[in-house]
Amino acid sequence: MTVFRRQAANRKRQETTVNVSIAEELISLLSGRASARQALWTVFCKVSAAIVMLIASGILLLEYRWVASSVAAAGFLPFAYGNYRALDELRTQRNAVVEYVRESAEDSPHILAVAETAAPPTLHDMLAHPRGLCASVAVLLFAIPAFQ
Repeated sequence: MTVFRRQAANRKRQETTVNVSIAEELISLLSGRASARQALWTVFCKVSAAIVMLIASGILLLEYRWVASSVAAAGFLPFAYGNYRALDELRTQRNAVVEYVRESAEDSPHILAVAETAAPPTLHDMLAHPRGLCASVAVLLFAIPAFQ
């Protein structure tokens, strides 16, 4: 009887160790994806602000601001699209991590709770901010020279 109890206790310890290692792996993977997303979003915002500030600063002569705005918009749009694709790829990776954890930790409610709270935003939610910022930058790039 004691042999069976020891074996049951050993299995329980092994399951707990596996659950802890899965939780640690989950947290490290999700924090890495969150850090990468934050870095991409920061670069996107800084580049947007730098482009708008260059046009708004008045360094360029008035007759060249329309040309500069057009060139800036033409350069900003491919950059914004590339940044969006990278953000979408990170969202896909994060979704894959959450799905992996859901499948591998079906019997652990604590790990499932962590996975549920770390679920990535939907594609529509993710698109709202970059599209809004792109539209704002495009409007500002052409509105600033018009009012100066």
